[in-house]
Amino acid sequence: GGGYDGLNSQSLRSSLTLNWNLSHFNVNSITAYHQDDSTNFMDGDNGDLLPAFGSPILQQIDMDQETEQLSQEIRISSKDDAELRWLAGIYVGEEEINIRRFDRLVNYPVNAGPPFFIPECLSGVDTRSEVGMYWCPGNPPVSAPQIGVGFPLQQTTTTTAIFGSLSYSFT
Repeated sequence: GGGYDGLNSQSLRSSLTLNWNLSHFNVNSITAYHQDDSTNFMDGDNGDLLPAFGSPILQQIDMDQETEQLSQEIRISSKDDAELRWLAGIYVGEEEINIRRFDRLVNYPVNAGPPFFIPECLSGVDTRSEVGMYWCPGNPPVSAPQIGVGFPLQQTTTTTAIFGSLSYSFT
């Protein structure tokens, strides 16, 4: 299909590592942050000329995704030259994902050009944030009905881990 911008993405990644070498042990702290915002406009049927009911059908997918991650790891460890080496630590991370998606099947005349992503009959409705099925009667420049499904997805994941190791050098 034509007239689609594809994927637009903006990312920010950063981390901060702090190391303290104390007299009897080491302390390490690693903090990381990641943010990604993307918009994807897709031609879901990979072509403008899929015949159905005597005219083409175009499946449009309009999707926005926002991802944010924050993590913290703290490690306490023995000195590297010790015969008995040990490590203990904790990791905590959280990820939040927000996706807003609107899929639409558009039955439109071949010469009408790409239809609008949000037709006039849906003005004022955020089809990517409200779950629902939408039906629009034909509007200029789209002269045939449109059917669409909008749905959001929100997911938050928290990960926690406690870890450690112990080793002894016989030499």
